[in-house]
Amino acid sequence: MYSKFGRQFINLYEKRPLLMNSLVGGTVYMAGEYSAMTQEKDMRFFNEDDWTRLAQIGALGSAENGVIMVKW
Repeated sequence: MYSKFGRQFINLYEKRPLLMNSLVGGTVYMAGEYSAMTQEKDMRFFNEDDWTRLAQIGALGSAENGVIMVKW
């Protein structure tokens, strides 16, 4: 039913929910912020501050989804 990678992903999610929630939450937050940033300005003109903000939003998503959602 699942591929080998899919089964490993599910097993890891069951064994390490904090780790996986952090990774998924950070990725989703970063993708959302990246999407919003590309709508505001042309991607060719991203500067250091934009990438710093993207990293900060990813860290926020990791902290919020990883810690808060596991304990909820």
